[in-house]
Amino acid sequence: MCVCYSELTHYTEKVNHQCVLLGIPTSQGMAHCQRSSTPEFQLIPEHCWKLDPLFSSCCNLFIGDILSIPSYPGGTQDNVFIYKNHPIRWVSIMGIVVKAEERAKFFHYGVDDGTGVISCICWKATDEEESLLESSMIKSTESLCDRMERFNLEQQTCLEVGSLVHIRGKLKLYKEARQISAFSCGRLSDPTHSLEIRAMTEQVEKYRRVYDVPFINNELREDLNEGNLKSMKQIAKEVSEQVLMVSRRDGFQDFHIHELETVTDIYRVCCQPCQEFTSTEPDQLPPLRQISQVLKEAVSCLLDKGYAFKSRQGRGLMHITLANKALTKDTLRILSTECKKVEHVNGCNFLHLFDLLRKRDAYMFITHAALRKVLNSLEERGAIVSCDQNSYIPVR
Repeated sequence: MCVCYSELTHYTEKVNHQCVLLGIPTSQGMAHCQRSSTPEFQLIPEHCWKLDPLFSSCCNLFIGDILSIPSYPGGTQDNVFIYKNHPIRWVSIMGIVVKAEERAKFFHYGVDDGTGVISCICWKATDEEESLLESSMIKSTESLCDRMERFNLEQQTCLEVGSLVHIRGKLKLYKEARQISAFSCGRLSDPTHSLEIRAMTEQVEKYRRVYDVPFINNELREDLNEGNLKSMKQIAKEVSEQVLMVSRRDGFQDFHIHELETVTDIYRVCCQPCQEFTSTEPDQLPPLRQISQVLKEAVSCLLDKGYAFKSRQGRGLMHITLANKALTKDTLRILSTECKKVEHVNGCNFLHLFDLLRKRDAYMFITHAALRKVLNSLEERGAIVSCDQNSYIPVR
């Protein structure tokens, strides 16, 4: 079932009217997102992202802003975006359903708040989740039971075009486009538009007080202080990012740790002044022990985060995960084969897929983190779909 909402003029006029009531210029209400979302402030180092409360919060941004914010520069985590200098992962939106499509396992909605339209995926509850909900409802009071039953019914029923919805979920890239994978999707009843007016008032206030204010704290100030020497962990992190950048630029798929010293861009980062190896003479070259230790820390960081995995072909040889085309093809081939079986028709479990890969000699040292990177990459390209955090199915 697929329907589209083509007559949006009245909704645009309504949003403009709300902006006037709130004292917001129409151009600001409808084109707030046209302001540049490129960093105007000092970027937050990745190891400090969790210090920003917005990193773990659902940010109530305009859809136009959500569609325009880029990935966080220099970040190694997937699906982390930047607004000002804030790292954004989760979003909350309220708008009108302008497209509704029901699939076997999820509902696909297009939601418009007057600044843009974004695609939202709302997953249907599994049989196990429905039985768990029913058992919990028996123990609940009657009023709570009714509310849960109504909410469950809404989750299993495709919303109509023109419905006002509130959706919260994780912001993702899918086929190079922004998409919200919702964990909460509810229909709102608002015949007088009072909810929308109040929500927009609060949203503009959040922009003024929170989102448009750059994040900074004492611990971050120390990291951004140019007069302070960097720690070995900071330099190692920069080296790991440089390795990935050089890999994409030069197209190499594997490396030995000692080979990294021969790459000028990587060697230059290794030679930065380091707290653990301070020198009394400013022009003195960094000790060889510093370069060796920094490279070991950088490779360890790549392995821990899944950007590289060890090879069985030679001692010290590392493979760049996403540059290994054979790994990507084999993962997709195994997933397609397994999902044809009855026991995996609803999705192949991550651990089962991991065990099958580990049985192959070429991938006997692959890690959970590396396989996650491959699966996330395939999902962004639209080759597979995640049923939940631990199950995947290929797009047939």
